[in-house]
Amino acid sequence: MGRFERFLFFGLLLMHAACTQEGCREVPQIETSGPIVIDRIDHQLFTTNDQEEITQLLRNNPGFSRYFLDTDQYPTDQIVARKLYGLINDPYIDTLYSDTQSVYGDLSWLAQDLSDAFARINSYYPQFKTPKVQAAVTGLYKDLLISDSLVVIGLDHFLGSSSKYKPLDVPDYILRRYDQDHMSSIIISFIAGWFNNTNYEDKTMLAEMIDYGKSFYFVGQVLPCIEERFIIGYTEQEWQDANDNDGIIWANLIENELLFETDQVLKNKFLGERPNIFEIGDRCPGRIGRWVGWEIVNLYMEQNPQLSLVDLMAESDANKIFQSSKYKPRN
Repeated sequence: MGRFERFLFFGLLLMHAACTQEGCREVPQIETSGPIVIDRIDHQLFTTNDQEEITQLLRNNPGFSRYFLDTDQYPTDQIVARKLYGLINDPYIDTLYSDTQSVYGDLSWLAQDLSDAFARINSYYPQFKTPKVQAAVTGLYKDLLISDSLVVIGLDHFLGSSSKYKPLDVPDYILRRYDQDHMSSIIISFIAGWFNNTNYEDKTMLAEMIDYGKSFYFVGQVLPCIEERFIIGYTEQEWQDANDNDGIIWANLIENELLFETDQVLKNKFLGERPNIFEIGDRCPGRIGRWVGWEIVNLYMEQNPQLSLVDLMAESDANKIFQSSKYKPRN
């Protein structure tokens, strides 16, 4: 994922007490009207009997059809219906669907995660409205569609690197993040971008690091019970290695004068998708610049307890955040 691309709320009550569930970060408690309903397009599609039923399904779900399946690229809906009818009668796709159902037959946990996250976002941004959420299986056509009115999840993309059927040309170190543990935070990380005030004139690596850090912090605040390593997509070992070696990581960034680097190729070595950053060490996980940016943002918020999540996301001066954080590695 790059730097960045409505739960009608009822009776939301922001309270001063902190979230006390074991293992969760302390955030203001909220009350919601219950979990959202996830529309199982996958169930509807795979129980249709003919092309006419599929055509009607497409017409009943215009957002899903147009933006997830790209039906506007075809002369008629019937052409897409014919393709889908062939898809659901393909024995390989039937196996993929069965595998997906074995993992995602029940999405009540996701409905609760997203319901809580959307309610928290609404408590900070009252103009936010919960999008409709749908789940699909389309033969690995797309992984996600996220807009202000619709979220579509391609469940068959979220079976992880051990699945029999995988998207082509996607390495395992990325695919391992496409699973149940990461799904909620991946969705919310995209939504975080809508609220992240970014100074696009600042091309420094520091600015991008803190931009990512702000988004990770946002996800952690609206999904307080998701483990932090899942927010950034690190394995347990990668998370441990980053935390244990923050001094080495920071020294490398400073000694090589990387914080104010503007060369995109060089920045991508520390911010982009890689299994490891060998320039720092064999066990330094990829995207380590994003992790350091998150650490800086965490310290910034600790140093400035009067600031809210809204204040943080509105602040576009990366250097101000960095200086005010008084960041130094723990080890």
